[in-house]
Amino acid sequence: RRPFLGPTDCRQWPRPRPPPPLAFIEAARDAGYHGVGLRLQKSPNLPIFPVVGDAPLVRDIRTSLADSGLELLDILAFYLLPETDVHEYEPALALGAELGATYALTQGNDPDWCRLCGTFDKFCDVAKKAGLTPIIEFCPNRTLATLGNTLDLLEETGNTDIPILVDPLHLV
Repeated sequence: RRPFLGPTDCRQWPRPRPPPPLAFIEAARDAGYHGVGLRLQKSPNLPIFPVVGDAPLVRDIRTSLADSGLELLDILAFYLLPETDVHEYEPALALGAELGATYALTQGNDPDWCRLCGTFDKFCDVAKKAGLTPIIEFCPNRTLATLGNTLDLLEETGNTDIPILVDPLHLV
């Protein structure tokens, strides 16, 4: 079996909008993956299939995950922007925990380093309060662009226990 399939897996794009979560889970199961990542939070400039607040869809996702045997590895993507209020992420984080996710994926795109550090620290607190482990991803087209930047962020905020997601595409 293959490890995990996330909604931004390169085989999924370009696409005008992401596949509905149930079709995505079914495709991952049929392809032999062990688990999936679901986009529960709107990301800047990326389409989203709304899930939060849709009780029948949430019920169906829960059933589909259980029936497929797939693990919900992470929920995404929680962007840290200049205007971010991490408390707006609480509904998606709570739903991710309810569905059994382990990680909440975040990326930093705030040019003010001090504010980014503060927002990241608050995000870690909110994610942990929801029962999720925050995980951070650096991305060359964001202000948190490199592994070195990410290590500095973790050190300066005292969150050195937070995992880093390393996307090989961001290293080329």
